[in-house]
Amino acid sequence: MSSLFALLYEDDEFVYTHAGLNPHEPLHQQNRSILWMSESDFYSIPRSILQRLTDNKPIVHGHTPVERIYFDGVRLNCDMGSNTYSIKEERGLGLVNVRELTYIVYKTALKKMETRNVNRM
Repeated sequence: MSSLFALLYEDDEFVYTHAGLNPHEPLHQQNRSILWMSESDFYSIPRSILQRLTDNKPIVHGHTPVERIYFDGVRLNCDMGSNTYSIKEERGLGLVNVRELTYIVYKTALKKMETRNVNRM
């Protein structure tokens, strides 16, 4: 049975993926293993290799929950851990403006919304 869902999405400015990308495969030939790539594996890939793979487009991803959304110039992790983050008060839903590098986060346990800037690393 073939998958009905794309493993990644690409527009004119960004590449979007669930967890990461395999640097040894072209974008259009990525396989399902990228869905479960660990943060340490993804962030161990040199930035220059990812930039070549994506034609210098930043990669927007999730999979590993974070308290603050951050961007290292190549990878933007926007997983706010809405129901999986270990600290309940930090679980959130994020709406990211990738062009302005801002986001709105709704803290589910606190029932509170706030606007933040994406942390640049």
